[in-house]
Amino acid sequence: MEDLIYIGNFKDWIKDEWLEHLLNHDGDLLPKNLKNEDDESVLPKWDDGFNASVTENFERDIVYCISYQHHNFPFKITANDLPIDIGDKNFEFSFIKYNPGMIMPIHIDHPLYGRKFVDGEPQFDPKIERYWMSLLDYERGHVLLHNHKLFKDYKQGDLYKFQNEMDWHGSANLGKNVRLIFNFTTW
Repeated sequence: MEDLIYIGNFKDWIKDEWLEHLLNHDGDLLPKNLKNEDDESVLPKWDDGFNASVTENFERDIVYCISYQHHNFPFKITANDLPIDIGDKNFEFSFIKYNPGMIMPIHIDHPLYGRKFVDGEPQFDPKIERYWMSLLDYERGHVLLHNHKLFKDYKQGDLYKFQNEMDWHGSANLGKNVRLIFNFTTW
């Protein structure tokens, strides 16, 4: 099994105003935006046919996590703002909040960016790279499962790269305090 690749610690990159916003404001509730059930903006990410094989058994009436992206995060983040140099690649980001009790079942993300499909199935693309960063220190109950390995004891700002952008992973907050992470994908 491939592990996450540790890139380094970028605690100084994390801005206090980001943390304050994430802790005090709601984003999009996933997989279903329960604040406005008529809003279809979140659903295609979960319900498109390309992702059905990994999400078809997910319970749709509960919230797995709270997401903040370009459209609902009030601070601009450009490629030059990322914690690492991505050259001339494109990127997409999401901040994710897990309140106590939230859980994201094991899944594979299939970013659409630069993605090729054969017979409706996403194809592995080595140009697509996925990154994961904790915005807070690890606490007991904060869960990151990657392939078959449980990751813990990470520190605020620790940045990891998925070895394969189609790796299985899941996440949860079984603890008592909010869990915040930053994900970004380059292509």
